[in-house]
Amino acid sequence: MTSKIFGLLFLTLTFATAASANDRVSDRVEAQPSAAPTIIAVPNTAGYGVTIVPAHVTRLLTQAYDLARNTFVGDLHDVSGVAYASEKTVVATPPSQRELDFQMTPEIKTFLTYFTAGRGRGVAIRGVFRSEAYRADAQRIFREEGVPADLIWLAQVESAWQPKAVSPVGACGIWQFIPATGERFGMTCSGDDADERMDFEKSTRGAAKYLKWLNKRYDGNWPLAIGAYNCGEGGMDRAIARAGGVEDFWVISRAGLLPAETANYVPAVLAATIFGSDPARYELDNRYADSSELAGLTASNATKPSSATK
Repeated sequence: MTSKIFGLLFLTLTFATAASANDRVSDRVEAQPSAAPTIIAVPNTAGYGVTIVPAHVTRLLTQAYDLARNTFVGDLHDVSGVAYASEKTVVATPPSQRELDFQMTPEIKTFLTYFTAGRGRGVAIRGVFRSEAYRADAQRIFREEGVPADLIWLAQVESAWQPKAVSPVGACGIWQFIPATGERFGMTCSGDDADERMDFEKSTRGAAKYLKWLNKRYDGNWPLAIGAYNCGEGGMDRAIARAGGVEDFWVISRAGLLPAETANYVPAVLAATIFGSDPARYELDNRYADSSELAGLTASNATKPSSATK
């Protein structure tokens, strides 16, 4: 956790008036009219700003903050039906071998175990297999755009590296751009084979540009930027506002202020950057795959589409 969050000060004021129903922060949290609001000193780049936050939100933030201080506590809820991994279950690739710097959390460890030794292993192996045709060029493009190359593994969580993937809500391609965002980053979105969201070069550069833009928006905070890639910057901004301006993904997520999908998305992406940096270390390359894990995959359908099919 960042030193900024360790600097949070919670100073309670007693007010005679009750918190209104508008103070609810999510469907998970019931407003408690008798609770007094709280002043939170929120650290930021300019110093400390003061925000009044409802007391029930403060309790959630305090619990999340306490959890952030002790990363390996055992009393945590399950994620996607997978129990949290013990500290010794997995050994992450040394940070010195990665371009993206982040602190290991229980959530990341859960997904790393899920992908390398759990029910997600088959998906990870198939994604690693498909990615072989794309990784070098994706890394080049991300580096050209000033984005850590490790973040190409966001594609694993978005589409398992499937260039023709289409979601029920109309997102498509390896990077799963919806039409509005695709057009925002220079792609034509026709919904057919000419749709540039399925063009590897253009969509990959668009993904890198979008991630760079989000990272700048959140002052270099990659977990917030990655989360915003999933829920949109508007959704992330609202979650930060509900947290009284606390700009720490893990605190916001553990307080229940983000959609469940986004709360799982960020640790899944960060776990993918770990095993993606060295698939063989986690026995995820095709040398370790059985026939069922690579069923339907061949070298011919795991390569980049030709210019005629883009």
